[in-house]
Amino acid sequence: ITHYTAQCKKMGINLLPPSVNESFSGFTPEKGGIRFGLMAIKFLGAGVIDRLVSQREQNGKYLSALRMEPYEDGFLLEALE
Repeated sequence: ITHYTAQCKKMGINLLPPSVNESFSGFTPEKGGIRFGLMAIKFLGAGVIDRLVSQREQNGKYLSALRMEPYEDGFLLEALE
């Protein structure tokens, strides 16, 4: 990741931070730059990410962490702490 972020900086491409409201699993091009994917966040697994994205697509953007539904193995919030 370090190599690619350095290349983006060298090319003048903005790297946008990961966001539960905007990011998907992998890096995504969007207006204004490239959005970091949620897989770039340590300890955040594919199952949790899939659940976050699925809930966001069904229910709209997250207004707060309290709006996140419980995950089957505990609370999704715990995975994000």
